Amino acid sequence: MENADIMYDHLRAHEPFAFSKFNDGEHALLAPNSIASRECQNTSERLRVKLFEALIWTHPRYYLGTVCSRCYTEAHRIDSFLRGKDKMNVLANTLINSNVRRTVEVLKETLPTYTNIVYVGSENANPNAIETYFNIKFSRVYKVKNKDGFESGYDMLKSETFEPGTMVLLCCGPLGRVLAYEWFRANPAITCLELGSLFDPLTQKKLYMYHYGNFPVCPECNPTVSEGVFLDNVDKTFYFEYYYMTMDWCLNKGHNPPEALRFLFEKKEMHAELALLECFLAKNEDEKKAKLRAMHDTYKDWLDAGFELYTMTNNFDILRELYYRRHRQNVQWPSCFANKEIYDWKIDIEMCFKAWYNSELGLGIEACNHILSAPGIPDHVRDIARYNIKWYEK
Repeated sequence: MENADIMYDHLRAHEPFAFSKFNDGEHALLAPNSIASRECQNTSERLRVKLFEALIWTHPRYYLGTVCSRCYTEAHRIDSFLRGKDKMNVLANTLINSNVRRTVEVLKETLPTYTNIVYVGSENANPNAIETYFNIKFSRVYKVKNKDGFESGYDMLKSETFEPGTMVLLCCGPLGRVLAYEWFRANPAITCLELGSLFDPLTQKKLYMYHYGNFPVCPECNPTVSEGVFLDNVDKTFYFEYYYMTMDWCLNKGHNPPEALRFLFEKKEMHAELALLECFLAKNEDEKKAKLRAMHDTYKDWLDAGFELYTMTNNFDILRELYYRRHRQNVQWPSCFANKEIYDWKIDIEMCFKAWYNSELGLGIEACNHILSAPGIPDHVRDIARYNIKWYEK
């Protein structure tokens, strides 16, 4: 991941450049009717076109972060076909993963030396926390919608102009990938850094796997374990999403278990978390299922053991228990879950499908209505509920 040093040198020398990463989520959004960016962005025809433009454009100082050939083989083949052997291809995770601590240290060194710094982030983010941490002051701040922010955000920001030498920090999902390309193409005398979720521990009090150094080791995209960053900036609350940070990644694959354990002991849900930890350390699938079943039965005010168990077994009885706990008993997801509403609709959509085949038509109708009435549900999920409820009501 030596390309990071080239970009660090650009920052120190105030040499304008752009960096934008196209990882698995951006590749997913190139397909019709898809959703990515931690379930916060549905694709559209305009987004697909703009992402494709950003993916294929080349410039001597436009660094495009492409997917790892080991972790995302098929997507890497697409990148190689579209971009060939362009020397500006770098890994999508060049500035994070193994380099995340170095990147933050370089930003602490260099950002205060820039006169004009522009920030683009989600409406939920607190940019003042970045200013305080890096001892800077933003000259402009733009906020976009947290969910499906591309359309309105692009219309609002696409024509913005900047003075030469401006530093632009983009932390706004797929929109940031498009803006990094368009703004730098229009004015190659500025620097555009698309940094994704790097500042989330500061701006939203959320940590992801690469922040604390437990991302799965890969010889290509994460060759060494980082020390982690921002660990003192989350008020001793450890957020994780099971899409990226399941305990079997942390422990069964040898990723710094003492650090994971330290956070677990600091959490209020310590006993239940340690029980879940023990489930993921099981020697085989049968033992893991048995331990998850025991935990699901023991911790009646918990949902996540049952959620894991259902994903393993596809057992309708488990799904029904999860559904009842969430909607009848109002059991809440633990504080460590980011984007809790995503897990709610995942339970609801499963019930929307499975109730029909298990003669629970009332539950099927109820689940469909939950999906149709809840805010923030992706359009393609609502479409499924609308279709299914017609069959239930017949």
